[in-house]
Amino acid sequence: MLAPALGPTLGGIAIDVFSWRYIFLLTIPTAFLALFVGNLFLPSQAMPKKIPRFDFLGFGMLCVSLAGLLLGVAGLVVGTIALTVTMRGRRA
Repeated sequence: MLAPALGPTLGGIAIDVFSWRYIFLLTIPTAFLALFVGNLFLPSQAMPKKIPRFDFLGFGMLCVSLAGLLLGVAGLVVGTIALTVTMRGRRA
């Protein structure tokens, strides 16, 4: 739970001290640090001999459900007022 507090704070400090363009350069050492720590602490696993078959039915159901969710949320958010009124339980 440290990252949600430190990330925006350190990002804001970096933008104030440098420029917003340097934020993209800061991700490179962070990625290498994450790879190094992951290789240190995560156990290595052998690849399975038999790769499971792709679940076409599950993938299709996921696509349909995510499309419905996105269309529903996009239709709900006509304006910020409509979302607030709907979230409070009142009818628009």
